[in-house]
Amino acid sequence: MATAKNRQRAARNVFLQKWDDLGNIRGLIAGLLALVILFSLKTGFFLTQNNLIAISDQITTIGILALAMTFVILSGGIDLGVGSVVAMSGVLITYFMSQGMGMVQSILLGVLLCTIMGSLTGVVITKFMLQPFIVTLGTMGVARGVAMVVSNASPITQVTDGFSNLGSGRIGVIPNPVLIFVVLIVLTVILLRKTKFGEYTYAIGGNEEAARLAGIPVNFYKILIYTLSGFLAGFTGYLMASKFNSGVPTLGQGYELDAIAAVVIGGTALSGGIGGIGGTILGVLIMGVLNNGLNLMGVSAYWQYIIKGLLIIVAVIIDSYTRKKR
Repeated sequence: MATAKNRQRAARNVFLQKWDDLGNIRGLIAGLLALVILFSLKTGFFLTQNNLIAISDQITTIGILALAMTFVILSGGIDLGVGSVVAMSGVLITYFMSQGMGMVQSILLGVLLCTIMGSLTGVVITKFMLQPFIVTLGTMGVARGVAMVVSNASPITQVTDGFSNLGSGRIGVIPNPVLIFVVLIVLTVILLRKTKFGEYTYAIGGNEEAARLAGIPVNFYKILIYTLSGFLAGFTGYLMASKFNSGVPTLGQGYELDAIAAVVIGGTALSGGIGGIGGTILGVLIMGVLNNGLNLMGVSAYWQYIIKGLLIIVAVIIDSYTRKKR
């Protein structure tokens, strides 16, 4: 009898969670449509094909980082180092090519080193039981320092012919990075919703101690989560270097904050355990449309910082309110 009641209670909780998530998605879609209507009325260029393609291309960088950040935040962590890792990846890849290494080998080695950095971040967090905020703040400094030292604080432009094909190429009118972003969305949705990796990510973020008592190897999966973050940041660095046909050591400044903002706006709880890729994608779109629309309206970059900051604060307040109400 008690078991049947527990099952009914669990089923009810799952239903309410899905209903709340659906309500959150509806709210995000409504907000996105409101921004589209606003900027369409204010600027005649907003809904043109060229501008919509430009928006889709612009959001890919933050979008890929936000996919990884979703896993990190769902697990109850944070990764402040992804922006610097983007720069480190691009610099390392172009540096290896400038030293005579083949293009494919340079790309693989650069992304691999970033992936290893993500793994080491996870190891330090779990083995020494440190706060992810502090550890990844250190990672931010290390990665940025490596990018500056290796490049001597100057862009590396000695690259192999054809290096820019992936980052700046197109299939029809669609930029390659957009297509890659779509593929990564599909893969991360499957990873989060259809595998033990995703199930354990939710469990760890929901209640780490309960997950540990349930037999989940918490430390192992937390390391995997930060490894994924390092890999996607490294891959993003490659895409950006390919797009600019150079390794830029100052690239990626503030990317981590935009990625976190997109995830939080998308409804993923900073405390972990609640959220998903769908909300993150809508958060990325909202950030992209907002940036593009404000630029078209000629709003100062300084005011844009204020507007985006207020948007993040409002998103956190709404998230806190809805969680307490639930």
